[in-house]
Amino acid sequence: MAAVIRRLAMTDKKLGDASGLRALAESKFREREGSADFDDGRLEPDEVKRTLHELRVHQIELEMQNEELRRTHSELDGARARWFDLYDLAPVGFVELDGQGTVTEANLAAAIMLGLGRGAMVARPFSCFVLPEDKDILYLYRKKFSDPGSPSDCELRMVKPDGTILRVRMTTSISRNSDGSISWRVALSDITERKNAEEGLRKALDENRNLLLELQHRTKNSLNLIHSMIDLSSMAASTPEVKDSLDELGARVRAVSELYGLLQSVTSYKTLQLDEYCIRIAEPIVGLSWMISLAVEAESIEMPVKNAATIGLIVTELMMNAMKYAFPDERHGVITLAIRKTAVGALLEIRDDGIGLPDGFALPDDAGLGLNLVRELIGQIGGSFMMEGTGTGTRCTVEFPIADHGMA
Repeated sequence: MAAVIRRLAMTDKKLGDASGLRALAESKFREREGSADFDDGRLEPDEVKRTLHELRVHQIELEMQNEELRRTHSELDGARARWFDLYDLAPVGFVELDGQGTVTEANLAAAIMLGLGRGAMVARPFSCFVLPEDKDILYLYRKKFSDPGSPSDCELRMVKPDGTILRVRMTTSISRNSDGSISWRVALSDITERKNAEEGLRKALDENRNLLLELQHRTKNSLNLIHSMIDLSSMAASTPEVKDSLDELGARVRAVSELYGLLQSVTSYKTLQLDEYCIRIAEPIVGLSWMISLAVEAESIEMPVKNAATIGLIVTELMMNAMKYAFPDERHGVITLAIRKTAVGALLEIRDDGIGLPDGFALPDDAGLGLNLVRELIGQIGGSFMMEGTGTGTRCTVEFPIADHGMA
């Protein structure tokens, strides 16, 4: 279209340049008539000869003008056809509004989108095609976006004459006309199918979330029931050895139960707070004896849920091991639970101020069932384990990666 306009300007310039056009016509006249002066065989005055010459040159000028106009008209027809393909047959609707929000022009795609004839949109307020509940959205959008500048987007609902509701995305740019007035150029994209699909996915996600919560709730209740049965068996145990074994089993079940209880209280289903989970496991274990207290030195650390149960069992085994061996003969003491961030993940430390390790103690030869289970669990998460005497007790250190790729 711009090329045609430039050609029209050049044509106007040529047609408006009388001296240039005269020279071209003179040239063509000489080509037709030859270089000799006109002579019809009779003696004629010079004035008659000049007049006839002028008439023939003017005739050629008119022919040249007519040819140029025909060529320009043909180019305009081609440009008009291309403009129709680009504007009217575009895959999105185009609407132009004046400063009051009245439609001044609309392409065929916009009319088809709204189920209207093309002329039915023109000279009507754009808001009359918007769902009544969303007219405030349009009002606030126009109020906020009122100066020429970069394009702006807005989503709202429009309604067809038959009541069908469309979800539409508006992309608007504002231009200032030569008279100082404002024009809104709006591109309309039908996003109804996309929005319906998003709502379907959101509904399915909510259903899955509710199903997961119900599953977690039922699992926690089942584990609590098992734990209660173990507690009853522990209270009825005939020997201290049986009672200790049942208490250890109950602590393991509680560790997994606490995980499901914690998951019910958080919004994420992929991560949880490691420090909070470990404290919830350690407190009831220390509570088994009134002579032992718990100290906590924990940093806030987030970790993947899929490895939380493994960490919980490790904490359980190490806490039960300290309770069982660090404070014989009803000795009072403190077990410290420490959790710190490291460069690659986290460090879990459980230390006590008990009697310490026996002389000559070494892993893995002197490990019992509980410590062997700890070493196996640590291997599953790609961690390392160290157990050492401190001179005033025992320290167990577990270092493991937090990132998913480092987890088994």
